[in-house]
Amino acid sequence: MSEENNSDSSTDNSESEEIYTTSKRPMRFLGKSADFGKDEK
Repeated sequence: MSEENNSDSSTDNSESEEIYTTSKRPMRFLGKSADFGKDEK
């Protein structure tokens, strides 16, 4: 039970951080705000 809970928390944290960094990086670096904004909206 403890292991399963830990795995879930780890996966959620990893995905959240990856999406935040990946979403903020290309949006500002590549300047694909229109492309990213349309997909998010």
